[in-house]
Amino acid sequence: MSRKSRREVREAKAEYREINSQIKATKSSYQAANKRERELLNPQTAAEKHYVTRKAEARNAVAKGELKVLKEKKQVAKDKKKRAIERNGGSNFQKAGHLMHQQASLSGR
Repeated sequence: MSRKSRREVREAKAEYREINSQIKATKSSYQAANKRERELLNPQTAAEKHYVTRKAEARNAVAKGELKVLKEKKQVAKDKKKRAIERNGGSNFQKAGHLMHQQASLSGR
């Protein structure tokens, strides 16, 4: 595998990992914000509970929008990673399968 090929695979994998960590960080930050809000306000009456619930729903809607964009980026990065691996002969498992096929076809002659 050439230097350029290895670099492409490495960069594609790094991009995929980065986006994955962004998704996790976004989820946890929104969950933490909801929990913090619930604990700080400590709703007692029905109106306060309704307010906290509505605020959490609004925050979840925003989080869902952000996560949707990140998940699309993740899919693009995943496809990019797969293409880079395929360009370089496939994964080790695929390379082994290809090699076994070649050997089997040679011994069958």
